[in-house]
Amino acid sequence: MKKLAASVVTIFLFLPIVGFSQNQSSGSNFKVLEKIKIGGEGGRDYLAFDAAAHRLYISRSTHVQVFNADKKEVLADIP
Repeated sequence: MKKLAASVVTIFLFLPIVGFSQNQSSGSNFKVLEKIKIGGEGGRDYLAFDAAAHRLYISRSTHVQVFNADKKEVLADIP
């Protein structure tokens, strides 16, 4: 019984420390710079970004949209 109580106390002591360190190191440097409405039919499934070409590939239910990140416009719609 003493081991169980000691384990519970240890968990509650270290849990806030672990949570604080994760909040400080992951995701805190990211922020939304701009929101762009793309439109189109179907929900978005997967996104893939080609950094060399600056293109975002947006997988929809029945097609894939190719988005130019520099010009902020849809380049193509692949059925």
